[in-house]
Amino acid sequence: MKLRRKLKLILLITLLVGIGAVLVWFYSQDHRELAEQLEHPTKEASRVTLPAGENVVTLDKATQVESGIVTAPLQSISYREELQAYGIVLELQALVDLRKNLIDLRKNLIDLRNGHAAAKAQMEKSLAALEASSKQYDRLKTLYEDNRDVSEKALQAGEAVWRSDEANVEASRQGFLASHEALRAGEEALNVLEASVRQQWGSVLTKWVFEATSDFERLIQQKNILLQITLPPEIRISSAPQSILVRTGAGATATANLVSPSPRTDPRIQGMSFFYVTPSQTGFPRGMNVRAYLPMGEKSQGVLIPDSAALLWQGKTWVYLQRGGEQFIRWEVPTKNPVKDGFFVQEGLKAGDKVVVKGAQLLLSKEFLLQTQGKEEEDND
Repeated sequence: MKLRRKLKLILLITLLVGIGAVLVWFYSQDHRELAEQLEHPTKEASRVTLPAGENVVTLDKATQVESGIVTAPLQSISYREELQAYGIVLELQALVDLRKNLIDLRKNLIDLRNGHAAAKAQMEKSLAALEASSKQYDRLKTLYEDNRDVSEKALQAGEAVWRSDEANVEASRQGFLASHEALRAGEEALNVLEASVRQQWGSVLTKWVFEATSDFERLIQQKNILLQITLPPEIRISSAPQSILVRTGAGATATANLVSPSPRTDPRIQGMSFFYVTPSQTGFPRGMNVRAYLPMGEKSQGVLIPDSAALLWQGKTWVYLQRGGEQFIRWEVPTKNPVKDGFFVQEGLKAGDKVVVKGAQLLLSKEFLLQTQGKEEEDND
């Protein structure tokens, strides 16, 4: 009996010790999880995973709102295949100087024409006077030779007037010829200037300069800017498109409209050249080199990646796509087809897909911060 009682006591003590050990283990696990949550409070709200090689940042709705993340659906657009060319924003001082020279030549030409008209009038007046004095002298001479009806002195006076008028006619004739030659030289100078302008700037810009059109006024008032766009030397086209997209290295874009073919090429490129004009805007200073995109092919459908969504990193362009509401995937944007306000993408995305248009830089920072934390935790384990 005593032995049985002792065995029961031993079993009871063992059971109590076991229960106590289990309770201590559960307590220590709860304490460790609590400590980890206190140390990394955002671990559940923000995390990065790499499924199938994708970079995915997961943010719950509350964190998205707190972080200012804004998304927008992609819009469908049509696009024509484009030919890439090179261009420069032209300095217009040469055109301004040409216009000033033209004004001076025209003013001089007016003076020459007035002088020529005056010389012609003077010559005609001298001829009329000569005709009158010649007739008077002939009459006096006849009277003198017939019956001495006039004195010799009167005859000599008539002859003097006639001889004087002859001299005046010759002088006025020389003046008229000189004025005519000067007028011809002035007109030739004007023609030479027009030919020079045409050789440098083409017929359309020459007309703008010579007629002082509103298009020319907008150029010299810096309301518009003039670009020279040059194709690669191996490219030949029958006609240039009426409207093109131009983009600077800094990302500024503008739509430019065709003026005319250029009679001269860019010596750096040696290809076909065209003049285009676009409203003045920041990002396009005189002398700036630009890239031009000339629509040449058939239209195709795709989506527009807006500039507000594009993120530049390590020499590439990225966007963050929203998946399921809480996941954001970093996706590389092909930039071979820039359009106004963004990029055209035909494959990989569809209209309605949501991209981050505000807060993309924050997502990139969070992605790499979480990746770094993950690597540190793996190293600690």
